[in-house]
Amino acid sequence: MNPPGLDNLLTCLRFPSVSTDSTRRADTRACAEWLLSKVREMGLTGDLHETPGHPVLVAKNKHIAGRRTVLLYGHYDVQPVDPVELWESDPFEPTLREGKIYARGASDMKMNLLSGLQGLEALAK
Repeated sequence: MNPPGLDNLLTCLRFPSVSTDSTRRADTRACAEWLLSKVREMGLTGDLHETPGHPVLVAKNKHIAGRRTVLLYGHYDVQPVDPVELWESDPFEPTLREGKIYARGASDMKMNLLSGLQGLEALAK
């Protein structure tokens, strides 16, 4: 059994959210909706804001007077996988090799986005 944070990362990496591929439009939206559910589970308010392209997720905590504001900014889309034949494994099925996760978006930017969210969740607890 994986730690909850790792399970969330692996789930997020499975979304083929290639924003430049019109055939992946529904996958990109599904990733945004999944992230929205995660921030709401954390106790944040969140909404998807429609754009001519893909939705933008904005999540906020309850403002507490006298506390500093922290902005966490990132993206949930990924670059195309072409040429796919150069991948040693399915780019949207995370694979662990020698202690490293291989998947499209593992280092740019889904891991960074989720680690920031998990850090905020830990601080809130």
